[in-house]
Amino acid sequence: MVAAMHPARAHTDESISTCRFAQRVALIKNDVSKNEEVRLVTMIVPFAVEVVVEFLRIENNNTPKSPTCRFAQRVALIKKEVSKNEEEYKKPTPDPVA
Repeated sequence: MVAAMHPARAHTDESISTCRFAQRVALIKNDVSKNEEVRLVTMIVPFAVEVVVEFLRIENNNTPKSPTCRFAQRVALIKKEVSKNEEEYKKPTPDPVA
């Protein structure tokens, strides 16, 4: 902070008040951090999908015509969509302040 004071005796009270204000301002501490939005869905869904697919593959040996295989194909499509959304989310956004 920059505090400006007048050297004239008539402004002594104002100068003292400015000094006190500057002292109080000097005590202020700021913790700067970047605001990040965490999407739990993009974090949890891939792991949950992997667990389900692995469980079903073990249960049914994953034959090509089994319902498990079709389910695994659908899950693969879902994983692809999640990764697309995740890539879109990770793109940098322009800084409005700059």
